[in-house]
Amino acid sequence: MEAAVADEALGESSLGLSLSAADGAAVLALVNYPGTSAVVLDDDVGLDTRAAKNIIAARDGADGLELTNDDRLFASIAALDVVPYVGDLAFERLVKFAKAHPAPAEVRVENVSFAGWQAETAVWGANQAPAGTLNGLLDNRAAANLIAGRPYTSVAQIGAVALIGPSALQALRGQSRPWWRAMRNAPVEPQVPATLAGTFDGVAFDEATATKALRLANDSAREVMVANGVPAAPAAAIVGNRPYVSVAQIAAVAGVGTATMLALHRWAAGGPAADPVAELQATLAPLTEGLWMPSETDASFAFVSSRNIGGAAIDEALIRATLTAQHDALLPTVMWVDADQVPLASKTQVEVRDGAAFFNHIIAGADENDPDSLARAARFAALRDALGAKLTDFKVIRFGRISISTFIVGRTADGSIAGLLTGQVET
Repeated sequence: MEAAVADEALGESSLGLSLSAADGAAVLALVNYPGTSAVVLDDDVGLDTRAAKNIIAARDGADGLELTNDDRLFASIAALDVVPYVGDLAFERLVKFAKAHPAPAEVRVENVSFAGWQAETAVWGANQAPAGTLNGLLDNRAAANLIAGRPYTSVAQIGAVALIGPSALQALRGQSRPWWRAMRNAPVEPQVPATLAGTFDGVAFDEATATKALRLANDSAREVMVANGVPAAPAAAIVGNRPYVSVAQIAAVAGVGTATMLALHRWAAGGPAADPVAELQATLAPLTEGLWMPSETDASFAFVSSRNIGGAAIDEALIRATLTAQHDALLPTVMWVDADQVPLASKTQVEVRDGAAFFNHIIAGADENDPDSLARAARFAALRDALGAKLTDFKVIRFGRISISTFIVGRTADGSIAGLLTGQVET
């Protein structure tokens, strides 16, 4: 836009390197913001067309697309200063525009940080993403709450929604790149590679396995992925960042690492699928060994499960329908109880609690001056975390008034109910 200014003058720079810290930060935020294009720098900021194009070309890398793996954001004013045709005139106009139109600032909610552009995409996704997409990313109850509260204008509003905590916010942040492109109707990245085979996160894929892995990643529901051994959080991230044209793109998704790629390789190669119920049982066995549920009697823990409950609500009726026989057989092994108080059918008083809150109450009751009490609280915290990580709809359902049967259960990735049976006596 500055044809009347000599090329030599456009390159002169002393102002840029003497900017205040605040002005320099504002300029860097502006040029690094993915919504700042060459057109914006040319038409709105008023830079020389060549300076505008060179800035964006340097930032976006060889593929010419923002928010791809070859991007090189400007780390300093000095790095911006060496771009051809960026001199004092450019810095003067960049500072003026950045002050009047600052780039979106970083946002932190529930200790989860969002770059300014990521906050924009999180709000867009929370308002626009279909229920199926959100259910693939979040606990179904959290997704339902998020949809019911639409529309949102900030990440803080999203964070205030019931059941939207740090993990849900991280899942929403993980969709930043695909949602940015959807929000702005931007071109997808990059082109289909000549071969899919290669080594990704240390896992080698031949062409056939890579081809099947790519199809599975693009077409499978999150629940199917988890049932076939893909960890739950990376599975949600894989679903949220679709579509893929290469296995390399899958490996580049935030949260996907060696364990995920190994599981995807095993699945694609026809290896045995993981059994979430068996895995949960194996995880809980050492955590509950020698651990006693605090109450007026000692009670140990027994593993319980029932297959194929699908999307059925985990409530009193489901427990009675699926776990009564296991309860009646196992209760005498976990606590002393009169014979007439064993049958679950005889227990009519029912109480439902949130799983994490139930454990938090136990943990909070630890005696800070008693090392044994603190050690026991740490074990309950580990048990809580293990159950919460492997189960959705994680809750505690207690049956009885004095001699209480306590089910600590949730839904596994393959649609089973599973967890622990213990007991409590409260007079």
